[in-house]
Amino acid sequence: MFRSRAKEEKAPGADKATVTDSMQPRHPEAPKGRPTPKRSAAQSQRRSVANTTMSRKEAAKRQREERRAALERQRQALASGDERYLPARDKGPVRRFARDFVDSRFHIAEWFLPMAVVILVLSMVQVAQLQNIALLLWLVVIVMIVLDSVVTGFRLKKTLAERFPDENRRGAVAYALMRTLQMRRLRAAQAPGEARGAALSATPFAHGTTAPGPPCGPGRLRDVVREELVARQLEEQIVGRFPVGKRLRVLDVGMGRGAQALRLARAGHQVTGVEQDAASIAAVREAFAGEPEGIRERMRIIEGHAGDTGVHFLPGSFDVVLCHGVLMDDVEDPDALLAGVARMLAPGGMLSLLVRNGDAAAMRAGLSGDWAGALAAFCTPTASYGLKRLTSTLAGIGAPLHTWYGVRVFTDTAADDAVLPDDLDAVLAVEDRAGRTDPYRGIAALLHLCGVRG
Repeated sequence: MFRSRAKEEKAPGADKATVTDSMQPRHPEAPKGRPTPKRSAAQSQRRSVANTTMSRKEAAKRQREERRAALERQRQALASGDERYLPARDKGPVRRFARDFVDSRFHIAEWFLPMAVVILVLSMVQVAQLQNIALLLWLVVIVMIVLDSVVTGFRLKKTLAERFPDENRRGAVAYALMRTLQMRRLRAAQAPGEARGAALSATPFAHGTTAPGPPCGPGRLRDVVREELVARQLEEQIVGRFPVGKRLRVLDVGMGRGAQALRLARAGHQVTGVEQDAASIAAVREAFAGEPEGIRERMRIIEGHAGDTGVHFLPGSFDVVLCHGVLMDDVEDPDALLAGVARMLAPGGMLSLLVRNGDAAAMRAGLSGDWAGALAAFCTPTASYGLKRLTSTLAGIGAPLHTWYGVRVFTDTAADDAVLPDDLDAVLAVEDRAGRTDPYRGIAALLHLCGVRG
């Protein structure tokens, strides 16, 4: 009786309008037919959507699993030296160099704990002479450790100032001296293959897993850029594909002078090189002759042709196969050669292929003003090794293309006798960026393709 007839009459109409609105598109200027929610209600609704439906028990279990996985990654990193998962105190090029500086030398302090146990036992024997000897040994050990620490700290501080003038070196000397007190076998984050007397690198690498290869002499700018970029790209793929700390079986087909083979052997991998040129084999043996015995034992050299891999090895014998520069020479049947090389890969193995970029065969001659050479480049056999053909070839031999890089985008026009610039790090940084970025990598002088065996 006292109810409003207007509200009762509007109710059916409103329901009808709702049904009609759901069936037909609403005009942009028409009212939306519902009140705007308050800010508190909207925020509460968003929080309820964002919250997971896991119970407290499930959430705790998930956190424990994530914590356990993080600790396992850190444990493996401490064993292998992979900086991605190292604690913050161990990260950085300065700390890595300090560790290598300590590990490459013998220190008296590393025998402190065994000597302390011996001296403690002697001091407990109820013989006056033995107790006097123990006291004297304590004094000798302490004095020798102090002297060794002073010399090590002075040399390390001077070396760090020379090699890392722009880096933060605070605490690095104390960090290194604490490491000398640890027994060598118990030290964490050791570089794979690091041995006493090994040469130290001046240029830090990503993840700290790959030591640099033989230095290139002055006037080899193009060679330096090629070897450096290929090493970085190869390391990136190995780290991303294989478990941390795994020692890989590597085959380097047509290894040349062994720059990449030496880097990988220093990183702890078992490397087999195949090369037919006697001069190159002699250069490789000379380079490895100056390496520690542990690194020399990880390298095997076979004199033979790149197409004869099936004669020397069984299919699936290697985790990584390098084929760098082989197709830059005149090869009668490149597809058959690549198929034979790919058969050496184990399931999940990686093929690293470095070739001239057929899509940019005339670039160097053209940019240098050699128009006749540029015209002739279009007719060379390497002009057919474009990205499209190589992608098809890799798919056909069972190692489909996973990723690819360009090598030498800007420095390929450098003269053969060009000296290394003072800002070499900047040159490498630019080349590294261009080799990963379109459209620059498409006009690089070389293509680095990585295929993965299915």
